[in-house]
Amino acid sequence: MMSITVDESNCGSYPLLEVKIKDGIIYPAQDVGCGLELSAWDRAECSTTTQFSCENATFRMFLEWKLISHVEDRSRISGKLYLTIEEFQTGDSCEGWYNLNSRKVGELEE
Repeated sequence: MMSITVDESNCGSYPLLEVKIKDGIIYPAQDVGCGLELSAWDRAECSTTTQFSCENATFRMFLEWKLISHVEDRSRISGKLYLTIEEFQTGDSCEGWYNLNSRKVGELEE
């Protein structure tokens, strides 16, 4: 489970989410049309930075996740999310920075 709190954003807030994290990468839901742009591992910081560009019939979105693993508690992951969203119908757009805290609740099934 992942809690997401607003750091600075005009996109609003997000509830508690259940997300899939594999090899330090959070994969967005398949129905939002996202493609992986970049994934980089920082060994010194024990972090992964991942960028996704997403587009479907209603919006365009960019996501950059930075996840940090905690060696002292292997079930804990924290990090940051930066996102931009542009809605096609209204022309509205927003940008936001969020803080992430997560606890592992189970293993991914292949």
